Amino acid sequence: MHRMVFLFLLTVLISCSKPPSEIEAEEEFFIGLSPTATQEEIRPIESAATPTIFPTETSIEPPGTPEPAPQWDLSGVTLIEATHLMDPEYFQISMENWPGDLPEGVRVLVDMEEYNCDLLFPEEYPGRVYCWGLAPERGKSVFVSVFLPGDNEPAWLLPFVVPAPGGDE
Repeated sequence: MHRMVFLFLLTVLISCSKPPSEIEAEEEFFIGLSPTATQEEIRPIESAATPTIFPTETSIEPPGTPEPAPQWDLSGVTLIEATHLMDPEYFQISMENWPGDLPEGVRVLVDMEEYNCDLLFPEEYPGRVYCWGLAPERGKSVFVSVFLPGDNEPAWLLPFVVPAPGGDE
């Protein structure tokens, strides 16, 4: 409470110490800004400065035509191996004659199970893709499906019969 009284008195004391010309100038300024001021009371602020307009560069280039996605011709791809890994719960397929690098986003499914794929030895075996995942049921006829990025239909589809573990050929 004492602090508030002290601050109030200090504010009054400081405002009284201004020369009358400054107080009148402040009052005139605030009268022009008051919400109840009439049109005659509002005086425009005069300024000798004029705004400088800088030219802006508005050369916005239209977006270019997007490059078409690469077309992958998988007609030469062949399944060269379908085998169980050391753990018979896992299975590997190998495909040959793959056209170039394995693009990001390619999906390979064996019996509707998505497999991980990679070009493991590109120097020794160019164009060979190895894929591995959970083993399908042995003796079952399944499909290897390759989906290219953004496609909902397989670009390559091949049926085969799953060999038994240890009886791979």
